[in-house]
Amino acid sequence: MNKKQQRWIIFVILAVGFVFSYFIRLSTGVIGPVLMEDLRIDAEQLGLLAGAFFYAFAIIQIPVGCALDSFSPKRVILATVLLAIVGCSILGLATNFRMALSGRILIGIGMSSVFMGGLKIFSNWFRPDQFASLSGVMLGLGNFGALVATTPLVIASTMIGWRNCFLLFSLFLVLLSVAIIFLVNDSPEKSVIMSADISESWRSNLTNKILISFKTVFSNKHFWFISIAAFIRYGSLITVQGFLGTLYLIDVMGYSIEKSGNILSMISIGYLIGSPLWGIFSDSVFKSRKKVMLLGLFIYMCVMLFFLLDTKADFLWYGVFWGLGFFASVGAVSFAHVKELFPKEISGFALTANNLFNIVGVAIGQHVTGVIIGRYPKTPSGYAIEAYHSAFAVLFISCIIGFVLYLFVQDTVPSSPG
Repeated sequence: MNKKQQRWIIFVILAVGFVFSYFIRLSTGVIGPVLMEDLRIDAEQLGLLAGAFFYAFAIIQIPVGCALDSFSPKRVILATVLLAIVGCSILGLATNFRMALSGRILIGIGMSSVFMGGLKIFSNWFRPDQFASLSGVMLGLGNFGALVATTPLVIASTMIGWRNCFLLFSLFLVLLSVAIIFLVNDSPEKSVIMSADISESWRSNLTNKILISFKTVFSNKHFWFISIAAFIRYGSLITVQGFLGTLYLIDVMGYSIEKSGNILSMISIGYLIGSPLWGIFSDSVFKSRKKVMLLGLFIYMCVMLFFLLDTKADFLWYGVFWGLGFFASVGAVSFAHVKELFPKEISGFALTANNLFNIVGVAIGQHVTGVIIGRYPKTPSGYAIEAYHSAFAVLFISCIIGFVLYLFVQDTVPSSPG
């Protein structure tokens, strides 16, 4: 097997892992009504349960980034996935909210390195001018997992029960780990050569590596602008996709859980289509990160407005949810944007630090909107429309802030092979 074949095998295996990561992160929100009834929890607890994955995922991002730059990315991925296997089993056997929350936290920690570890490995196997496109393809495929986490998951949980679904997830992760062990390598070479200007510092101890990474990344104002915008964009999207969209469609629009799942799946379809396209636009058409990001963020902000209009037209909501996914998927470009701001030797730290903002945005978004909605009285038909207007108004104003911040970001140009 030559290196070209090997790198695509590696890409496929890690992409499958990322597909599952997207699937599992949204699973509790999609079957939220079932969990609420079975575990006897309310909307605020469901929001916390959905957000727990992202809180755990976020907390572990910085340590994961340091580990990816300092040790074998392959081994880091395997070590964390082991925790996800345990977490899926605990959640599947949960009999109360605390037990379910514990399992969800372990799953969040366990899936924390799959995407960033994959990007770190890809940076060793693929050219720099392919990175945004590859990131886009990965995110697009990941949203296939989110797509499966809508109607198909509802059907599966109805047929075999949601608990058995999570036990099967554990088995899948075991098989994935075996594939990584035997078929994935960190790089084509035994070691990666460091650039001269950082190699001396990089040979020092782990503490110095972490300090250098922290200082370089967190002192860069452009990193902050990009990351806060990501916090808002991705946080608002997954809040809608994770549980807010389902509750809105059921309580305000009066749709069934099955129909809500069908409409919600349009986010994943839009993201699946948009992610590789935005990457290609950035790499090959505009040859710019900033221009592409601003275009996507602006239209995404406009689409969010529809949730304040409450138009009762099925075709409109299919389009709105598709638009949310398609224009939010421009975020694939932001990973390339961040990577190009820093030396390759700290790319793992920079990417995971940026991803920290993505995930914290989701955790806080789901938790805060759950609290906002929970403060309104619940009627036999669900929460009042004012509750959802309050939640979506917060998301829309946040999107405006994210767009404005990106106006001040330094642009980068994808480099071509030398």
